[in-house]
Amino acid sequence: MRRHKIRYILLSLILPAIWITLVVFLYYRHSTRNILEMDPEVSISDPTQVILRQDWKGLYLNGKKIGYSHTILKTGPPSLDSQYEILTDSKMIIQLGGTPHEINISEDNLIGHNFKLRNFRFKMNSGQMDTLISGSILRNQLRIKIDGLGGSNSKFMKLASPPYSPSVINLFLLKEGFPLNKTYKLQILEPSSLSLEDMEVRITNKERILINGTNYDAFIVVQKYKGVEQKTWISDKGAILKENVMLAGLEMDSISESEEKATDLTTINRNEDILYTTTVPVTGDIITPREAYDINLNIKGFQPEILPANDTRQQVLSRDTHGNGFLLHIASSPLKLYRPSKALSSQERALTTEPSALIQSDDASIIRQARAIVGKENSRVRQVELLTHWLHKNIRKKILVSIPSARDVLANKEGDCNEHSTLFTALARSLGIPTKLVVGIVYVNGGFFYHAWNEVWMGEWVPIDSTFGQTRVDATHIKLFEGELDQQYKIFQFMGKTQIEILDSKAGKPDANDRNR
Repeated sequence: MRRHKIRYILLSLILPAIWITLVVFLYYRHSTRNILEMDPEVSISDPTQVILRQDWKGLYLNGKKIGYSHTILKTGPPSLDSQYEILTDSKMIIQLGGTPHEINISEDNLIGHNFKLRNFRFKMNSGQMDTLISGSILRNQLRIKIDGLGGSNSKFMKLASPPYSPSVINLFLLKEGFPLNKTYKLQILEPSSLSLEDMEVRITNKERILINGTNYDAFIVVQKYKGVEQKTWISDKGAILKENVMLAGLEMDSISESEEKATDLTTINRNEDILYTTTVPVTGDIITPREAYDINLNIKGFQPEILPANDTRQQVLSRDTHGNGFLLHIASSPLKLYRPSKALSSQERALTTEPSALIQSDDASIIRQARAIVGKENSRVRQVELLTHWLHKNIRKKILVSIPSARDVLANKEGDCNEHSTLFTALARSLGIPTKLVVGIVYVNGGFFYHAWNEVWMGEWVPIDSTFGQTRVDATHIKLFEGELDQQYKIFQFMGKTQIEILDSKAGKPDANDRNR
């Protein structure tokens, strides 16, 4: 691939953050086997705790080895009133944009006597960024602490009741006796995206499965979480034998193995590239996509009702009577002040101006940087322009496998579209500008890639893209939904299903009456 193509692909990548969600969804489940399957061991580090089980898994992507995981199940520390402590470490090497990335994830969960989560500690290192997320539950309140390159910050969340950790699902089913065809809905806390979502768990049937030359009778458990379906084979003693997730041309397996086999990474194949595997298929071409201001597309794979209803720049022209697709017209929007047809509601204003755990718009370093960028400029249009161009110029374009935090991005000053859009959101909100983070796809080098950008309130919501340095976002940006990392799992419903035909496009300078100035 030519150098300029690689550069532009770096600008359009959202997949690292999505990949983290997929990996965490799978590797969590390696944690629980029936304590009767082996004799307990006394923990050398803490003689008051007893090791109940150690478990090794090989991790495979499309049938090729990418890493391993190791889980220890112990009795919980008596001083913390916990029944179990579950520690999991995993190592993976994945290919993104032609470059291998090593990811190390570790987690420590303390589980109460009712299988509910009491405390957790989640750490991810990708060789580029370290993130530590820890949390504790007291009564019905969750305290979350995030430590990264930019420092520490805390967040409190109210809970209707304590959630479950994904790592206890097998213990829960073992207690329930694996009732066939019964469906459970369990609220799960997923620390990598700081989200609380329901997981649907169903035991479908029982079958014989061959694992490493040995036949086992196993229950098949289907788990649905964040739009992803996982299939797990579990013995009647609670042993996890195999797990499988399929998504957008990617199939990830976790298979029970010996320590020696699981940790043997000499056979890792570095040619499976997640970025290119998940590219949206497209027919037609756009010669100068960054200058496209009007475009007509035929989209197949989902219904237009899924698209955000409040995006006025995207207009559905017609739909296939057979339900196979629809025609979409997109016109680029200039950055200017509009006379609003209606004011922002107090709820929407709060959601788009207040800080969050990963968008620390109230942090002193974020506030200082925003003020330094805009100086004495009071015009909202000029402030947005200055922020956009500063980010485009000062954040080095680089694929990062990270959990994007605005303060970390400001300290590190590098990243892909997730880092750009997260920091832009924090900087703009610190100035009182209502700002959203949006996710969709954008046309780059002959294909549509998943991407993140922003919208700012100018009397109506207007898109800007600091990754591309655009205060007038080109018409190849197709908005699919809006929200922070805890909402980006919604991209799963589009991945591997969407096909796009470019019918026609206009590029160059739009009509003189509709320019930025």
